Amino acid sequence: MKSYDFLFLISPQKPQIRPFDVFYPFSYQIETKKTILPLQYGVMSLLGSLKDEFEIGYYDLAHFKSMTKSSLKETVDTLLKKYNPRVVGLQSYTFNFNGLKETVKYIKEFNKDIITVAGGQHVSFLDTQSIKECNGNLDIVVRGEGEKIITELLQKLIKNRPIKDVKGITTDKFRNPDAPLMSEEELNKLPLPAFELIPTSEKNGQYIYFPISVSRGCVYKCLFCVNHQFWRKCVRIMDSTPAINILKYFIEIFGTRKIMLEFCDSILPINIKKFKDLVDKYTTEINFPVLFALTRANLTDDTRLELLSKLLQGIGVLSIGIENGNAEVLKLMHKPTFETSVKALINIRSHNLKATPSWLVGHPGESLKTMNENLEKIEYLFNKKLIDTLIPFIWIPLPGTPPFDEPEKYFVKIITYDWDRYDRAIFLPPYHLLEKENPKRIALSNLQIWSYYLNVISLCNKNSQNFKLKSRKKQVPLSEFLKIVNNDYYYTRFSPGKDADLNYYRDLDAFVALA
Repeated sequence: MKSYDFLFLISPQKPQIRPFDVFYPFSYQIETKKTILPLQYGVMSLLGSLKDEFEIGYYDLAHFKSMTKSSLKETVDTLLKKYNPRVVGLQSYTFNFNGLKETVKYIKEFNKDIITVAGGQHVSFLDTQSIKECNGNLDIVVRGEGEKIITELLQKLIKNRPIKDVKGITTDKFRNPDAPLMSEEELNKLPLPAFELIPTSEKNGQYIYFPISVSRGCVYKCLFCVNHQFWRKCVRIMDSTPAINILKYFIEIFGTRKIMLEFCDSILPINIKKFKDLVDKYTTEINFPVLFALTRANLTDDTRLELLSKLLQGIGVLSIGIENGNAEVLKLMHKPTFETSVKALINIRSHNLKATPSWLVGHPGESLKTMNENLEKIEYLFNKKLIDTLIPFIWIPLPGTPPFDEPEKYFVKIITYDWDRYDRAIFLPPYHLLEKENPKRIALSNLQIWSYYLNVISLCNKNSQNFKLKSRKKQVPLSEFLKIVNNDYYYTRFSPGKDADLNYYRDLDAFVALA
């Protein structure tokens, strides 16, 4: 039997019940047969760095179907029998870390000698804690930027050599110093992402969603974001030629009929010279509509918006992070003022671009007063036709952010460290907000934050334009919606839109396990 050096897995997501008051507004999705396979640029880049030196396999436990069984244990056993790996690597976020814990448990039950390695933001910030939480089933955490670290680590593991001098790793016995970040020159020379590892059976009939990042790091210090800390306050921007080569290879592998491209770095246009080079090459060599791009309110001058228009081509949407309407909360967030964001939206509209800002609900500093103010300002943005819709999220105290490390300082009472609850659109956030004047009193409970979130969703569904939500919703009466729910056991789990069809594992469903 052939043995693989390395099998890389995307962690599964444990089922979470989404209440009907969130699901029904998205019920227009019932009529579409479009499903989406999301790719992660960081993962594909890491695998690209390994593919020439090691025998590697890849499987997305959350989305791939070809070897997925009814239980996670059976799926893991099937994969381990097929690949017979020496080392298994796993990627996870905070919200699916519990899925990683179950996965490494099944790996060690199958063969305790398989070395398990985890990477990603959650384990980078909570490395020693994550190893302890996995009860001896997670051997190594790779912290931070993974391409060079995992290459050096595998070179030693495969040859049974000591790993004590590999920077950027943590085990239950030692925690080595951080590895240096790659320079821009090294980023530009990275091998192409390993898109060819996606089996034909997985991509057939699906839209392939690929959010590329042409930069790593951020110069801004938004309180709710982990990027500033994860990238150690360092910003590197890829040159246009390697960025375009990545996208051309993506199109070569998947074609153009069913692909969805997104530029997901919020500082994409920060270096105007590099951004212009990127757009010029993109329009000359690819010229396929980008469906979504991010920028910041302070990066919406005419020159930058004209360049963004060439990427979006009248089809895609542009998002800026407004996040809140209250001056004090925005100051605490380290975000531009609401007035600055309004001016940015006016300019975005003057370039005939679709605007879909993001909005955070339940951020530290919020109260019933700011909640009412925010709902009024969202209504204002719709009434002035400055936005097509909003992308609302619940603020979550993610590991690596100051409010997670010092919740008392930000008047946050974290009530659970069950990582399943650390999702930005799930029923009941894992915290209450406390009054600044009297921290023993609750300013906004998690139930109130949830209600606040539903109000924002309601405003979006009432006012959203250019996305056909109104007409399509009318095509699905409540009776039909309830009939589908009744006949689909796990319809109310996972994401409301149900575009990315997540795998359902019975042994990750606590409600089934207790039955």
